[in-house]
Amino acid sequence: MKRVCASMLLLSALIMSSNSHSQDDVPIPDGPYLGQTPPGSTPKIFAPGIVNTEEYREVEGMFAADMKAFYFIKSGGKYKSSGLAVIEYKNN
Repeated sequence: MKRVCASMLLLSALIMSSNSHSQDDVPIPDGPYLGQTPPGSTPKIFAPGIVNTEEYREVEGMFAADMKAFYFIKSGGKYKSSGLAVIEYKNN
Protein backbone atom coordinates (compact mmCIF):
# COMPACT_ATOMS: atom_id res chain seq x y z
CA MET A 1 0.00 0.00 0.00
CA LYS A 2 2.83 2.40 0.85
CA ARG A 3 4.47 1.66 -2.50
CA VAL A 4 1.24 2.43 -4.38
CA CYS A 5 0.79 5.71 -2.48
CA ALA A 6 4.42 6.69 -3.11
CA SER A 7 4.09 5.87 -6.82
CA MET A 8 0.88 7.90 -7.12
CA LEU A 9 2.50 10.82 -5.30
CA LEU A 10 5.53 10.69 -7.61
CA LEU A 11 3.37 10.51 -10.72
CA SER A 12 1.21 13.41 -9.51
CA ALA A 13 4.29 15.51 -8.79
CA LEU A 14 5.69 14.78 -12.23
CA ILE A 15 2.47 15.68 -13.98
CA MET A 16 2.03 18.89 -12.02
CA SER A 17 5.67 19.91 -12.42
CA SER A 18 6.18 23.24 -14.09
CA ASN A 19 9.21 21.96 -15.98
CA SER A 20 8.61 21.54 -19.68
CA HIS A 21 10.73 19.10 -21.61
CA SER A 22 11.21 19.65 -25.30
CA GLN A 23 10.41 17.02 -27.87
CA ASP A 24 13.58 15.28 -28.94
CA ASP A 25 14.10 14.48 -32.60
CA VAL A 26 14.78 10.79 -32.11
CA PRO A 27 13.69 8.55 -34.97
CA ILE A 28 11.16 6.03 -33.67
CA PRO A 29 11.13 2.67 -35.46
CA ASP A 30 7.84 1.16 -36.61
CA GLY A 31 6.33 -1.95 -35.12
CA PRO A 32 5.33 -3.14 -31.68
CA TYR A 33 7.72 -2.62 -28.77
CA LEU A 34 9.37 0.33 -30.59
CA GLY A 35 10.89 -2.07 -33.10
CA GLN A 36 12.44 -4.20 -30.35
CA THR A 37 12.20 -7.95 -29.90
CA PRO A 38 9.24 -8.82 -27.65
CA PRO A 39 10.31 -9.46 -24.06
CA GLY A 40 11.51 -12.87 -22.98
CA SER A 41 12.74 -14.31 -19.70
CA THR A 42 16.25 -12.79 -19.96
CA PRO A 43 16.52 -9.07 -19.06
CA LYS A 44 17.91 -6.84 -21.81
CA ILE A 45 18.36 -3.09 -22.24
CA PHE A 46 15.20 -1.76 -23.86
CA ALA A 47 15.38 0.43 -26.97
CA PRO A 48 19.01 1.59 -26.64
CA GLY A 49 19.42 5.12 -27.95
CA ILE A 50 15.67 5.72 -27.98
CA VAL A 51 14.48 5.04 -24.44
CA ASN A 52 17.67 3.88 -22.74
CA THR A 53 20.40 6.51 -23.19
CA GLU A 54 23.78 7.26 -21.64
CA GLU A 55 22.84 10.86 -20.78
CA TYR A 56 19.70 10.16 -18.75
CA ARG A 57 18.27 7.67 -16.27
CA GLU A 58 15.09 6.07 -17.49
CA VAL A 59 12.87 4.07 -15.15
CA GLU A 60 9.39 2.57 -14.84
CA GLY A 61 8.57 2.17 -18.53
CA MET A 62 5.17 0.90 -19.59
CA PHE A 63 3.15 0.58 -22.77
CA ALA A 64 -0.43 1.79 -23.04
CA ALA A 65 -3.02 -0.98 -23.32
CA ASP A 66 -3.44 -0.32 -27.06
CA MET A 67 0.38 -0.37 -27.60
CA LYS A 68 0.22 3.09 -29.24
CA ALA A 69 2.19 4.89 -26.52
CA PHE A 70 5.14 4.17 -24.23
CA TYR A 71 5.49 6.07 -20.94
CA PHE A 72 8.61 6.30 -18.77
CA ILE A 73 10.29 8.56 -16.23
CA LYS A 74 13.45 10.35 -17.36
CA SER A 75 15.92 12.23 -15.18
CA GLY A 76 19.46 13.59 -15.32
CA GLY A 77 21.34 15.27 -18.14
CA LYS A 78 20.19 18.82 -18.85
CA TYR A 79 17.01 18.40 -16.76
CA LYS A 80 17.22 19.16 -13.04
CA SER A 81 14.20 17.10 -12.06
CA SER A 82 12.45 13.95 -13.19
CA GLY A 83 9.84 14.15 -15.90
CA LEU A 84 7.33 11.92 -17.58
CA ALA A 85 8.35 11.10 -21.15
CA VAL A 86 5.90 9.77 -23.72
CA ILE A 87 6.56 8.19 -27.09
CA GLU A 88 3.39 7.99 -29.17
CA TYR A 89 2.58 6.40 -32.49
CA LYS A 90 0.50 8.85 -34.50
CA ASN A 91 -1.30 8.25 -37.79
CA ASN A 92 -0.61 4.50 -37.60
